Amino acid sequence: MASQRKFGSMLSGGRYSQQRGRGTQFSEEKLIDNGDLALGEIPEILKYEHEHQETTISNGIRVMTETSPSEVAAVGVFIGAGSRHEKMENSGEAHFLEHLHFKGSSRRSRYGLETEVENRGNQLNAYTSREFTLYHMLSFKSDVAHSVDVLGDMLCNSVYEHFHVEVEKDTIWQELQATNNDHFETLMENVYFNVYREHMMGLPILGEIENIHKITRQMIVEFHQRMYFGENMVIVGTGSIEHNQLVDLAEQHFGKLQRTNGGQAILNLDKPEFNPGLLYVRDDQMPQ
Repeated sequence: MASQRKFGSMLSGGRYSQQRGRGTQFSEEKLIDNGDLALGEIPEILKYEHEHQETTISNGIRVMTETSPSEVAAVGVFIGAGSRHEKMENSGEAHFLEHLHFKGSSRRSRYGLETEVENRGNQLNAYTSREFTLYHMLSFKSDVAHSVDVLGDMLCNSVYEHFHVEVEKDTIWQELQATNNDHFETLMENVYFNVYREHMMGLPILGEIENIHKITRQMIVEFHQRMYFGENMVIVGTGSIEHNQLVDLAEQHFGKLQRTNGGQAILNLDKPEFNPGLLYVRDDQMPQ
């Protein structure tokens, strides 16, 4: 009974205390002082809607900025290309392509790319999700032009050498093995499989482990041509960044991309059906 009263008191904003000889007592003192902010109102800094600018460049890429005073600036390139847009037989190619974009272009070698970014004190990273891929850089505010140059070079000029394709097969295979031995990762992948089992949304982002060594350079090139086009991309800048500057840089470094993919079908755009249910999994080989 006492635990039920305590739960109710915490919901109403009261403070729980124990007083000697009097049993459980409750204070009307508020847990949090909201100042002049009405109860339930979201502080301005946390509101979803912030002032921003948006411009569409010549090939359909949308450029968006949200400027704020800072010594740093972040630039991200979002592509509507995730694991849901793959076929069953080549699942994992979206993530595979993301890896290959760090392996060198017609202008920069893999080592040259890494050292150039690190020597400036900047950060470059990427990740693939089920619905999009993001490449992003964090830099000093004076290095915005360099950030867009690097991102544009990676996404527009990568060469996808056969050597790196073969090396990445082993790298991603090891990544999948590690994921399969991780309890949390395995839990989440099984949740997606269970609720979206009739859709590509239910497959692992990294792909089926049996597929990784079947992926070819031609598959990677075709996926890039099908998914990496202007109307399927958004470039976002935040921090100390000037909107018109980012628009000009995007036009300069991403303008060579085609506006459309030439009418190629983008796969699995249908809404996946949610299938509630229980899934029991036993794996005696998983580390405890």
